[in-house]
Amino acid sequence: MNLKHLMLMIAVSCLFQKGLGQNQITGQVKDSKTGESLIGASVYVADLKRGVSTDGQGGFVIGNLKPGNYLLEISYLGYKSDILRIGISRDTTLSIVLDPSVSELNEVIVTAVTRSMELKKSPVIIKAIDKNLINQNSSTNLIDALKNVPGINQISTGASISKPVIRGLGYNRVISLYNGIRQEGQQWGDEHGIEIDEFDIDRIEIVKGPGSLIYGSDGIAGVLNFLSPKVPHLGEVKSQVVTNYQTNNGLLDTLFQMLETFTACNG
Repeated sequence: MNLKHLMLMIAVSCLFQKGLGQNQITGQVKDSKTGESLIGASVYVADLKRGVSTDGQGGFVIGNLKPGNYLLEISYLGYKSDILRIGISRDTTLSIVLDPSVSELNEVIVTAVTRSMELKKSPVIIKAIDKNLINQNSSTNLIDALKNVPGINQISTGASISKPVIRGLGYNRVISLYNGIRQEGQQWGDEHGIEIDEFDIDRIEIVKGPGSLIYGSDGIAGVLNFLSPKVPHLGEVKSQVVTNYQTNNGLLDTLFQMLETFTACNG
């Protein structure tokens, strides 16, 4: 065999092997009842871990397949999945139909209890103090404003430093919250007061009794939850001016606040 014949055999062999790897599967996926093409259906070749989605006419093409047996998985949302095993020796065209899938959900059971029944199971005593009541009573700080609430006392070392005491317990036995976020500063030394702006408080909720333990074991005495004013409705503007004067050292506080809600614009 001369070199020319050898080169010819190699070329024919390469062409033959190339032809073996260029088989393809074409097909279309339709609804079994209406015959409507299913756009975006998934066609997955499990053996090769390759997959495609059907086009706008419900068609698909999977190319470069060697001869052999392949497992096709066809699925589409709202339809039963189908699994086909096909043998490939040349280009193959398939017509696949899927049956609609009907799913029946179990019944939904809604249960509810009244507030009185809930309190019997988990007694939570909440005393709410609004801003109007705070302004009507003279006080030097937020904790001092609660001195008239039954069961609430204070430890004070000055005009602006007061620590809450609930039913005789204070420090790390009382939890202070600001809009639901724990404030850890007041729990320790005598000089560590409430680190909250008293002018930014709209309501104070006081939790006493065993219900305070839902906030943690360090709330055994009670919980003070300081809540800021709600954001105005869209297009609404609110403003307020608050002043506070105390004869001790001629203390004068003034607050001017304007609240407005804006819409976010994407440029």
